[in-house]
Amino acid sequence: MRAGFFGGVLKRRLLDEGYTCINLDLLPDSDQHPGLYSIEGDLRDKPLLARTFSEHKFDAVFHCAAMLAHGKMDDQLLWTSNVDGTVNLAEAARDADVRKFVFISTNCLWASNLGHPVKEDEQPNPIELYGKSKLAAEQGYALAQNNLGVFYENGRGGLAKDEREAARLFRLSAEQGNELAKQNLARLGIR
Repeated sequence: MRAGFFGGVLKRRLLDEGYTCINLDLLPDSDQHPGLYSIEGDLRDKPLLARTFSEHKFDAVFHCAAMLAHGKMDDQLLWTSNVDGTVNLAEAARDADVRKFVFISTNCLWASNLGHPVKEDEQPNPIELYGKSKLAAEQGYALAQNNLGVFYENGRGGLAKDEREAARLFRLSAEQGNELAKQNLARLGIR
């Protein structure tokens, strides 16, 4: 998974403002800075995440990484990187009592060319695997983070303050025909 353009810009800005940054990426980090710790690794590697959170103090996590669907991409790799990697990172942050977690999603949650700016209450309708994986990641992130009592505003009319409420919102979405919500309820073992 790559932190990408936005992650690189954010990292350099935070470093310039005096923050210490831990950058975890599949590829080596070309940036050098006294406040930068670069870790080459995979968000799907739970022991690596546990070790990283035990060795460093985090005030916040900015999750900018994603596996994109450019060129030839293994669908399973894309899905597990984006969905499982996000859930793993959220759970590791929760387990380390990091209470600030910012997840960067994508405009690919909505089908192409809506003809108007997307509004917060518009139901997502991704049409390709990348967008579908990011929506599933949002749903998995919500469940992991709500175990902290963190409020998760899903941008689509639901505010969950705990796992039970998040599951209720996912069930409601599934009942309205959202296939991704159905898949995630099954994957997470929620009835």
